[in-house]
Amino acid sequence: FPFVFSLLMSLREPARTFEPGIMPGSPTLSNYVEILRSTPLFLRWVGNSVVVAVVTVLGVLVLSLMGGYAFARIRFRGRSGLFVMMLGSMMVPGQVFWIPNYVTLAKLGWVNSYLGLVPGLVATLTAGVFLAHFMHERT
Repeated sequence: FPFVFSLLMSLREPARTFEPGIMPGSPTLSNYVEILRSTPLFLRWVGNSVVVAVVTVLGVLVLSLMGGYAFARIRFRGRSGLFVMMLGSMMVPGQVFWIPNYVTLAKLGWVNSYLGLVPGLVATLTAGVFLAHFMHERT
């Protein structure tokens, strides 16, 4: 509903934004024309968001399923300890790593680049591996 509501509100004229009701009286695309005219980089920003979302979802999906499968089906030395360390890392709030991650990314020259998103992908992987582990274990 929030996405549909936002879309419907974007079809209203700016002067009618705060009128009651959900459906716009006379839908217009003038807001979209204005954002494309006034912000030439808007399409690039949208493209960046799409690239980041697709790469992150596919990367986490593939790597989490492989890691979860390995923990659930393959017996190897140190498996339990590694799994406990992974679970322990999930218990540390992400905010603790913001400054150290930024310092590391700055030293590597990855600030303001796609490579700077790698730590976020890795942080998301642990939860995915944990969930995939139990999915594989139950089947």
